Amino acid sequence: MGRFTTTLDDQLLDEAQRVMSTRTKRETIEVALREVIRREKIRKALEHKGKLHLGFSREQLLDRREKS
Repeated sequence: MGRFTTTLDDQLLDEAQRVMSTRTKRETIEVALREVIRREKIRKALEHKGKLHLGFSREQLLDRREKS
């Protein structure tokens, strides 16, 4: 894990901490970074929507999910 020093907008960080219900500034930044990564992965996956054939239907996928 790396360490660095930076200057951040205190009001922005405080608002993010309040909105995300995080306890520390570090936790706030980590949660925010994870969210950015999660959203990008979703965006990229949606680019492929309808372009991939997985070999099973949506209904079969839902059945498999229910059995798990």
